[in-house]
Amino acid sequence: MRRGARFRLRLFGALACAACAFGAAHATERPQGSNVRAAGRSEGPAVLRIHLAGPAPEGAWVEAAPLISSAPSRFLAVPTAKREVSLLEVAAGPLMVCVGARDLATSCARKVGSGDYEAPALVSGLRVGGRFVQEGKPVEGVRVSLVPPRLTGRRPFTIPRSWDGKRVAREVVSGADGRFAMPRVQPGEYIAQYVPPGGRIETTPPFTVAAAESSSRARGRSQQEGIDLGDITLEGGLKVPVLVIDKVGTPLAGARVGAHQGTAPNVVFFEAASDEKGQAALAGLDPAQPLAITCAATGFATLRQTFESLPAGVACALQALGTVTGTVVDADGDPISGATAALRRTPHRVTSDERGDFRLGEVAAGVYALLVSAPGFDTATSSIEVQAGETTEVGQVELTPGTDLQGLVRDSQSRAAVAGAVVACASPPGLGETTSDADGAFVISLPRSEPSVLTVSADGYPVVSHAVVAQELGATAPVVIELSKGGSIHVSAWDDDSGEPCGGCQVDITAPNVAQELMTDANGEATSGPLAPRAYDVLLEGMVSLGSVFKRSGGSAERWVEVKAGVTTNVQLGSPLVPITVRFLPAPTPEWRPVGNRPSGVSLGESRGGGEYSMKYRRGEPMNIWLDSARGAHVSVGAVPDDFRGSAVEFQLPQTDVRAQLMAGTKPPVTTEVDLVAYATGRVAASVLTSPDGTLDAAYLPPGVYIASVAGRVVATFILGDSQALDLGQVQLSSP
Repeated sequence: MRRGARFRLRLFGALACAACAFGAAHATERPQGSNVRAAGRSEGPAVLRIHLAGPAPEGAWVEAAPLISSAPSRFLAVPTAKREVSLLEVAAGPLMVCVGARDLATSCARKVGSGDYEAPALVSGLRVGGRFVQEGKPVEGVRVSLVPPRLTGRRPFTIPRSWDGKRVAREVVSGADGRFAMPRVQPGEYIAQYVPPGGRIETTPPFTVAAAESSSRARGRSQQEGIDLGDITLEGGLKVPVLVIDKVGTPLAGARVGAHQGTAPNVVFFEAASDEKGQAALAGLDPAQPLAITCAATGFATLRQTFESLPAGVACALQALGTVTGTVVDADGDPISGATAALRRTPHRVTSDERGDFRLGEVAAGVYALLVSAPGFDTATSSIEVQAGETTEVGQVELTPGTDLQGLVRDSQSRAAVAGAVVACASPPGLGETTSDADGAFVISLPRSEPSVLTVSADGYPVVSHAVVAQELGATAPVVIELSKGGSIHVSAWDDDSGEPCGGCQVDITAPNVAQELMTDANGEATSGPLAPRAYDVLLEGMVSLGSVFKRSGGSAERWVEVKAGVTTNVQLGSPLVPITVRFLPAPTPEWRPVGNRPSGVSLGESRGGGEYSMKYRRGEPMNIWLDSARGAHVSVGAVPDDFRGSAVEFQLPQTDVRAQLMAGTKPPVTTEVDLVAYATGRVAASVLTSPDGTLDAAYLPPGVYIASVAGRVVATFILGDSQALDLGQVQLSSP
């Protein structure tokens, strides 16, 4: 796949519902020899010191909510009249820090990392209200919460209204007249997330709460009058009842039901919870769209179902999770503490206690390979079957001593010994690590029962992997592992929407078998760990949290960077951009979305309706405009030149369509990328992914002669006329 194509294909994962993605996906073991590091992050939890603008009022509290880390939010009560409090062990990465008090508005701000935070003065705030209607009638029971606009993060977040020491309130609910009221809202800009009884998650356009007047009389009047968002019309649609039960038919109360319809960027999410009868309902569904539903309940395996057309009802029969227990002992029957028990190709992994006992909980029913390992011992592997809702007892697992591997770590250029290198067993897990001595020598115990992979790291050197072969175990001659000096990448990241440095933003540096994640500091800066000389893909993803839903913003940027040994390569991701209007005549169908490829990144089009899109453009850079479809087609439609100084650009879309049925013999091939090259220019005019049945479908190509190629091999040529719908029929792929 060409450079840049990987990013374009990822654009249609641009929306996600954090509240709807229940259950952890099963992880797969990393490939042997993979080099995976996390760099640029804070060294674990730290202290957040919050300085109040004045003496704390009665009932004051603070919240620190991680925006990327999976750690839970932290709450702390602030003693009356106190001016400073500290939250210990806050999560690394960006946080939303909120300060509130009884009868006062909550103030929230994004902060990068721990340290000091100067909280603004708490005020009474203004009332924000409105009314929900559907087909002219008021709607009761709509849940409403407030979200800061343009909030960079990967976690759901809504502003807390109050905290009583046990429970946090973030929502208000509309009454029988359809009206809702947020009684105290801090001045600032917000969007409102609202979820009607049918579970459809929607948001309002951004709105501003202005600062109230200073006098107490004016504040009282503003609080009473507040801001009225007017009538908010709820989408119509169909209703589908959902029943959540266990495998024997017992209703499950409090189960979470999530759903979505559509394709990115036009995805609609739903969330609901089952009642005491196990019943829930999803409403506002589009009858013309497929429906994907996820049901989850504590102690049960998550169930996902997809329906090509709306069903009359959905039954989720959840299977209870099981447990695996056992005891790890040595050859003398003595318990081994700190041993690792893991189920291969799953995230399930625990360590044994001082009695050698281990317990793997919340395991879905099925057959697994149980791996038990401990430093200094060989591994033990067995096949086990876990029954739904039952405990599988494997009894005692005996580990025998491992076999020593002697090694030597040295510099590949000078051949000098590398002292202090960390030698760890990456696979199988749980076998520990050691450090090379002053002569670069090390000894580590490894299993003979299965292959092992070591990773070796040292200051100034990229991580290297070594696959251990059987002959090396127990040998007197040491295994020589050479380290080569590497380079690094220094990133300066900008938030294109705000024009400010992108502090607390994630930057991914990837290459085959290499992945580093950087977290920028408050100035938008981050430096990678040592990297081997080669080309790397450096990606800044501008993820914006919209309450329960988050999406990739137009601030995403991607660069290819060549790293050289001993050199720190500086990379700028993003910079202040200017908005322009991109207009298509006629308007493309809703499944298509414009994408602008710039030398410094990618801009995504935001629809304004009528074929108009708002896009971000950087002066002095050309921007190639492509139309991307949810089905994997990418069609070039033109370019914005580097000297463009206007505010709007217009493109005429040819009304053409090309279809074909790709075949590999008598069967369609697996999903294949097909390039359509314009014969006159030799340039790729479109790149199309075939569907699972081999169908190729490309629209909006200008008339002309084209060459269709797969992996550089010509598979067809054709002439496309003006406004022509051309069917090429079956196209056979040539043998490689």
